[in-house]
Amino acid sequence: MKNKVFVIGNGESRKEFDLNVLKEHGKIYGCNALYRDFSPDVLVSNDIEMIVELIESKYCKDNACVFSDWNIMPGEAYDMIKDDITNVVSVGSGDKFSVFGTDEKTYVLWTTDENIEKFSNHHMRVDTGTISLFLASQDLDVSDVYMLGFDIKDTLCSGGKNNNIYKDTDCYQSSDDLMSSKKQIKWSRDNASVFMKYPHINYHRVHNTKTNPFEWTSVDNVDCVSYSDFESILDESLLRAE
Repeated sequence: MKNKVFVIGNGESRKEFDLNVLKEHGKIYGCNALYRDFSPDVLVSNDIEMIVELIESKYCKDNACVFSDWNIMPGEAYDMIKDDITNVVSVGSGDKFSVFGTDEKTYVLWTTDENIEKFSNHHMRVDTGTISLFLASQDLDVSDVYMLGFDIKDTLCSGGKNNNIYKDTDCYQSSDDLMSSKKQIKWSRDNASVFMKYPHINYHRVHNTKTNPFEWTSVDNVDCVSYSDFESILDESLLRAE
C-alpha cells in the first residue's frame, strides 16, 4: 500500500489548518518549534538554540527527534576534552553528551535515553525543511509528500517581512525582520534537489496561491494545491479506506 507523508513547515499559511486531522492519514514530520503546539511523529531541528530548548524541555524523552550533526560521546570522555573548550554552557543531565559550538559559547548537552537520531548535514548545509523532506522521502512505500507551511519566497510579495508562525519568540527572528531573498532562493533550490532525487514520489505544496517557487517550475513531480483541495483529498482518502 502506498502512503502519504506530511512535512510541516512553520510558515503562516498553515495557521488555520488543524494538524490533528493528519494523524489518521500518514506519518508527520515537523520542524523546530512546532513541538510547542503539536507533536509530529518526527521532529527535526537544525538550529543549536532550538536544540538547546528541546533538551531543556525534555521533549526528546518521549518523542522522536532528528538533529543535524548530533554526535554523542560517553560521559567519561568529557574529562578528555574539557580543557580544550571555552565559554561552556552545560544543558540537561545524563551520562552522555554532545558538543555544539557557536561564536559566543560552547554548549555541552547532556542526555540519557533521549529519542534522538542524527542527520549528517556537515557537507550539505541545508535547512530544517529540506532535511524533513529528505527524511520523509526515505520512508518505505511513500507515494505522496504533502508540504504545509512551506512559505518559501511568499514573504517577498508582502514586503519581505518574516512570516514565521513563531516570530517574536525565543529562537526566532522578529516580525519586522526582512527575510533574505538569497537565502530563500537557496531553500527553493535545495527543496528542488530533493524532488529530483526521488522522481517516483509526488510532492504537493499546500498553499492557497496554488503557485510554486520559480526554482521548482522545471521539476515534473511537484505541484501546488489549495487547502480546500487538500481537505477534499484527505476526505476521499478516508472514503476509499472504508
